[in-house]
Amino acid sequence: MIFSDLVASLGGRVLGGPNPEVLDVVHDARQAVAGSVYVARKGARVDGHRFVADLPAGSAALVTDPAVVAPDGVACALVMDAREALAAAASRVHGDPTASLPVVGVTGTNGKTTVTWLLAHAVARAGDDEFVHLAGPKGPLGATGRLSVLGPGTGLGVAHLYREADGAYRVSATEGGHVDFAPLDHIEDAILARLRKRHNRVSTERV
Repeated sequence: MIFSDLVASLGGRVLGGPNPEVLDVVHDARQAVAGSVYVARKGARVDGHRFVADLPAGSAALVTDPAVVAPDGVACALVMDAREALAAAASRVHGDPTASLPVVGVTGTNGKTTVTWLLAHAVARAGDDEFVHLAGPKGPLGATGRLSVLGPGTGLGVAHLYREADGAYRVSATEGGHVDFAPLDHIEDAILARLRKRHNRVSTERV
């Protein structure tokens, strides 16, 4: 995907620079290389726009400040919301992987991790004719690939179902909600700071 097409899909406006082929999306300027797009975001203490000047030639930047000037050889475009642009750009550049990932939701108070583990094993042994399409992309389960079974709520149990090329299944039950909470903007930075006063470690479940 070329940079101008990516920007158009995000509803943005190209400010200047070349029109490189986009291979990756990053939000850390230190990881930017030729072919990557750096999404500049304003944090609670540091404004990511200050690092646009350090980007290497052949890369590109998505900014929310029209006054930002990119160095020679670096493409630059204006977007309305950096957080939304980061997620959407990463998805588009990498082929919208979630569009082909079936998801089953499991809610409740206790036992969700166990239920997701049992469901993953049940799905592994069920035929396509035993499922009824309710929403999302419609089509048969892939011959290979992943089926993610998610249980939102306290604990956030997540069981991943993998169907291998040889037809064998692998089920991995996890407590996905215990991953670290990673704030993406100044509001979430403030939430993290407040929760850290109560907890030594802040997981997604705490939020």
